[in-house]
This record gives sequence, structure tokens and C-alpha cells, in this order.
Amino acid sequence: MKALLPLLILSTVTLLAAIGIVMGLRMFQPQLFGANTAAPTKPAQPDSVRAAAQTVKPATDIKSDSTSRPQNVVALQGIADSTRLADSLRALTARIEVQMQTIAELQAKVQSPVPHDSLQAPQVPDSAQAKNAKAFAKMLETMPAEQAVRILKGLDDKQVKAILLSVKKRQAAKILAALEPDRAARMIR
Repeated sequence: MKALLPLLILSTVTLLAAIGIVMGLRMFQPQLFGANTAAPTKPAQPDSVRAAAQTVKPATDIKSDSTSRPQNVVALQGIADSTRLADSLRALTARIEVQMQTIAELQAKVQSPVPHDSLQAPQVPDSAQAKNAKAFAKMLETMPAEQAVRILKGLDDKQVKAILLSVKKRQAAKILAALEPDRAARMIR
């Protein structure tokens, strides 16, 4: 669990930094988010000025108009910058989603109980385990049943049952008699 803590902190800091970037972009570049920026309102024009503006023929060839060319280039550069910023925003949003999923998975791991089996000692191969069980069974055969029961209290039912099956029948019967009645009944089942 201590190993997961730095990962959680790093993920949280990354998430907060990404949120800060998005909020900064939203504040300084609202057009990236589709926000309507209201154009300044024009003062009311007299009817004569409005009529004159409508009679002026619009330019049909942009290339021939030298004054509109720099404005078009600036507008295209602005669109390219907006596109790059929008792509960056999409990439950051995707990274935030991945980080959120990672955080959720790590939180689930931290909150879920650790399996009991993972806390036990590593499993010994079957042949070595059988050899150890036989040696332990021989030691228990030489002990009085009450002392053997004190030792077996620390083991779970499966382990005790395996040991009792390895011990001679007469000693197993003495150990079962010395065990608590409920536990002895579980062993027999």
C-alpha cells in the first residue's frame, strides 16, 4: 500500500495540472471551447449610410484586393493555431481520462482487502512439503497429546488434518481427544 501512495500523489498532481491548463485555455482562448465571443456592437447608423453601404459592390476577387490579403493570412494562422490548440486540448483530455481510470483502479486496489493467501509464506513444492509434514508428524508422535494440541492451535484446520493423517492412528486419536470438541468434529468431517 505504501508503494501505491506515490503513484496516487503523482496521478493527482498530473490531474490538477491538466485541469489548470484547461482552465487557463478556457479563460484566455474561449473560442477553442466554442464559446461565443460577442462582437462589439456598432453604433446605430443613419439610413443614408446604411443605404450607401448596401450599394457598394463587394470584392469578388480576394487576390486582387491587397488590403484583405494580410488579414486573410492572419485569419488562417489564427485558425491553424486554434486547430493545434484544440488537438492539444483533446490529447490532454484523453490523458486526464486515462489518469482518472488509473486513479480509480489504484483506489479500488487500496480499498479492497488483501487476499489472505498472499500474506502467507511462499508455497513449498509438494515433495519438500510432504517431507516436512512427515518429519513434523514424527516429532508429534513422540510428544504428549496436550503439548501437540498447544502447537496445533496456531495452524488452520486443513493443516492440522493433514498432520493428523500423517501421524500414527493411536497418537492421532489422543490428539483429537485433547483438541476442542468443535474443532475435533470439524477435523473428522
